[in-house]
Amino acid sequence: MIRLLLGGTALGILLFASGAPAAPNVVNTTQKGSLVIFPEIDTSGERNTIIRLTNDNTQAINVMCYYGEFTDDPLVKPTLDFMFKLKKNQPAHWEAKDGNGTIPVPDFPNTTTGTGQLLCWAVTKGGGTQVKWNHLSGTATVIDTSDETAYTYNAYQSYARGVKNKQQVGTTPGTLELNGTAGDGAYDQCGRYVIGHFSPKAAVISLPGTARVGIVGNFLSVSSCTQDLSPVGLANPMPQTITFDVWNEDNLKVSGARESADSWWRMVLGNTAPNYSEIDMASDIFTFGQLQTNSAHFRAESEEGYGLLGVLVTDYEIFDSGAGATGVGNSNAAVTLNHAGKKSGSIQFRVGEDDPPEKN
Repeated sequence: MIRLLLGGTALGILLFASGAPAAPNVVNTTQKGSLVIFPEIDTSGERNTIIRLTNDNTQAINVMCYYGEFTDDPLVKPTLDFMFKLKKNQPAHWEAKDGNGTIPVPDFPNTTTGTGQLLCWAVTKGGGTQVKWNHLSGTATVIDTSDETAYTYNAYQSYARGVKNKQQVGTTPGTLELNGTAGDGAYDQCGRYVIGHFSPKAAVISLPGTARVGIVGNFLSVSSCTQDLSPVGLANPMPQTITFDVWNEDNLKVSGARESADSWWRMVLGNTAPNYSEIDMASDIFTFGQLQTNSAHFRAESEEGYGLLGVLVTDYEIFDSGAGATGVGNSNAAVTLNHAGKKSGSIQFRVGEDDPPEKN
């Protein structure tokens, strides 16, 4: 994973994703798959998200995608589905705000926040049946033209097992079964819980010379591996409570943070921010004032037992620690979360005669 910088005075920080092998039959960000999940899409204000999706096979494949907008209200979950064909060995891109790119797609829904998730998977030509095609992978880059910064993360890919290429995955059209089994075909499971590594809000890290890095805030976007996208235009609620445990460098464990969420959700860890939900209980456990160390990690888990995926974004302020503490610039970075354990899930999508037209 690489954090990009678009110019200005901001200091560029490069973050590289781990190349460690993934647990077997568990969705991850390194292997290709038949289902691709982007938990962090942002088209709010001066921000936009560039989506890249690649088919690396020597045959073409049809792809179904669903946008889901975050509204901070579990009962209001706008969705928008669309379909297109990826040619053989074709890398494609589009920008979410206006849908422009290699493949013309609809604009991201912007009824409330203009932020949320994107899910894409291989389907039959009509779009009504999910199929095996473990040749899809992607990345997303969120760009903020107001402060000339950007960050990139790898999408999660879920491998389909138990059937041949372009054959139905699972027993039911319209149901993506994420249970990792090979009987009638299924997608990889998700982790039982996720782990995020971060520097707490208000921590200050010294760099060589007089420069220092201040942590302005940490922002978490999650997608559940259990979702119901089947209604037209508005997903069914799948409420869950996400609980957090946090450890600092001195092995001090702090608990009590809880957030009422849904199948995709955005949270600010330790403060307030537009287009994010503030943690319902004990939000201060993500701050330097509570943790007193410059690094920490959290463990997040769904009380309802849903598997989770996520992207953690951190905003930095770079400044000179000499007289006057002159500001050098701002920067931000993103990283996908580690996970452990296994949890089955399912994603429902709409099937029927009114499937969206295929876009070439």
